[in-house]
Amino acid sequence: MAEGEPEMQGKAVEENSPAKAEKSKDELWETYVSLQEELNRAVKEKGPFENERSSLTTSWNTSKQRLEASKARMREKLRVNQEVQGQRRKEIEERKRNLEELKTAQQEELCELKMAAKSQIKKGCSEVEMQEKKCSLQVERAEQEVSANILMRKLELEHQEKIKELHVRHEERVKDRTVWASPPS
Repeated sequence: MAEGEPEMQGKAVEENSPAKAEKSKDELWETYVSLQEELNRAVKEKGPFENERSSLTTSWNTSKQRLEASKARMREKLRVNQEVQGQRRKEIEERKRNLEELKTAQQEELCELKMAAKSQIKKGCSEVEMQEKKCSLQVERAEQEVSANILMRKLELEHQEKIKELHVRHEERVKDRTVWASPPS
């Protein structure tokens, strides 16, 4: 810098002289023209970079909006899935209660039949008939319990399948979302 300063002072002295005034105007004009051309070139060179930056910014913002929309959809689907699971749990609990009520009703009916059987024995029915009735009632009760257990197991398996299916869909969506969520390079 120290070397350039004396030159600048020398140019200032030369430009201030009246003989160099005309030359300095021409030089200034040439400098202006060359600076203008350089500015035009810089603007032309900057244009594609600005376009690319604008394109990348637009793409990034679009991807960001898509990601937010996907997240919102995933939250909504997760909420819906949780509601569905809650409803299924309630249905299973209700069916369990119904089965318990059914078992209770069967036991009450069995007790009534036993009481009726005892009263019939007192009336003179043979013990063999009573045993046959008792066996048939026990078989009927066992069949009802088996069918109730089968129904319960079937409901549980359906519930597990639904949960598994929801989990697989959720995992696929999360995998898809991670592919879309990566920023542009």
